[in-house]
This record gives sequence, C-alpha cells and structure tokens, in this order.
Amino acid sequence: MSQFLPAVPTQPDSPVIEIQRKDECYAKYLPTKITVKTRIMCGMFTQIRPYRPAALLLAVMVVLIASNTAQAEPLKNIKTIIIDAGHGGNDFGAKNPNIIIEKDFTRKIAHALKGLILTENRKSVKVELTRSGKGGVGQEDRAYNANKNRGDLYISIHAADGFDQSSRDLGIYIMPDRRGISWKETNARHSFENEKLAGYMMESLNMFYRHKKFVIRNGELLPLYGIDMPGVMIEISSLNDPRDELYISGKSFYSDMASALYAAIINYDGAFEEAFDDTAVTVEE
Repeated sequence: MSQFLPAVPTQPDSPVIEIQRKDECYAKYLPTKITVKTRIMCGMFTQIRPYRPAALLLAVMVVLIASNTAQAEPLKNIKTIIIDAGHGGNDFGAKNPNIIIEKDFTRKIAHALKGLILTENRKSVKVELTRSGKGGVGQEDRAYNANKNRGDLYISIHAADGFDQSSRDLGIYIMPDRRGISWKETNARHSFENEKLAGYMMESLNMFYRHKKFVIRNGELLPLYGIDMPGVMIEISSLNDPRDELYISGKSFYSDMASALYAAIINYDGAFEEAFDDTAVTVEE
C-alpha cells in the first residue's frame, strides 16, 4: 500500500493515524463498476482511523464481499427530497476558527448530498435546497418552500456547538409526538415515519466516526417547525472537537458524508417495499 498521505499527529496515547486514498481502494479492491455501494465501502478507507493491520484486513474483506453483493439502485418510492442547510447570512452557527463556520459547513454537505442523489437517480428524483447560497433564509420560508414542493422527506443539516464536545454523542432530532395543532408542531403528525427515518440515519452514520456515536433525541427545534413531511435534524459533526476536526479536514469528508446520508435514504426508501416494521426505535428525551 504505497499511496498513503502523511501521517496525522495524534495524542500520545493514540495509535498512528494514516489516510489512504480513495482511488487506491477502487483500483486495488474494486476493479468492477463503481456504484454508491462501493463508494460507501471505499469511504471507510478515506476516513481518519487508527491504522491496525488486522482491522485493515477485515475492512478489505468487507469491501470484497460488498463488491459481489447487489449493487445500489436508484430510489424507487421517494420522488422529492428537501435538504435544509442550517443557518446562513448573519446567522453563522457554530464556529471553528481553524477550519470552517457552521453555515458554510452545512451548505457544503447539502450540495454534496444533492449532487450524489441527482447523479444516482438522474431526473427521476427531485432535490430542493432550502438554502443554496450564503444568504440567510427564515424558517417560515424554509417550511413554505419545502411544503410547496411536496417533499417525501426533509433532512436538516447542522453541527454541534461548544468547546467541550469530545465525549458528547451527536444528535439526530425528531419532533416529539404531541399531535398539536399549532403551525410549529405540524411535523409531529409524521412521528412514525420520523422515527424510522432517524433509525436508518443512526444506523448508517454510526459507521462513520470511530470515537463517537449518533443517538436519536426528541426535540421541538426550530429547523423542524412547520415541516409537513417526514423529517430529521442531524448534528453532522462537533466543529470544536479536535478529533472531528481531523475528519472534516480530510480531502473527501463531504463526499463520504453524503454517501453515508444517502445510504440511509436508500434503506428508508426500500422500507416502503415491505412496509415499515414495528421495531421500536430508542429515542432520548
């Protein structure tokens, strides 16, 4: 394995960390057609992870197995996806002076996810962004445009704030099932689908980071106000956690995160084929 990038300095008690190029993964382990499935699997080689020969061998075996399984297909049931890039304009959100501010972070992920969805589905799926530029958009306008486009699901992208994030799990937030009649509680009528969507997101995203996990939480939060479709708000990363910063600084972070999010959308879409099961999803209050 000759195409390694320079090792990244780590804490004294951490193993050496190396990043392997994505194209080496494709060329060496996946000589067949590259699909979303293979991109997701090769994504594990582009993340910043402790380098252990045994773990790498296991990962290679997983990739080889995945290349022989059914390839990812375009979405069959979902026709319109609304992607909400949190913050914007004078609302900067969380800030990391070393790398990025939240409003730009969320916009980059939104565009990466939109590009991936359109690439895999061509014109069969419509993708709308609540905010495509750097300007700010109020929640009423976000909700109005999302509902006007009759979205099948809504993904609001955010980042965690604060400087003590090293041990904090990242949240996937859903509107509490209160069945209220106010405008801001509209999304609660989709509580069952919200939990299922959040569950698939948690399952996919928990394969992304090694040092922390995603958990589902109830939250009557502004980004979900007025959204009349299944939806979640996701804290993609903790901008001020040094270990998250290493991931975000990686060359392929945004494309790999888009692949992880799209993998969850594929699974959610596939659940329509057999109808949602009744498996309970653990939600933190």
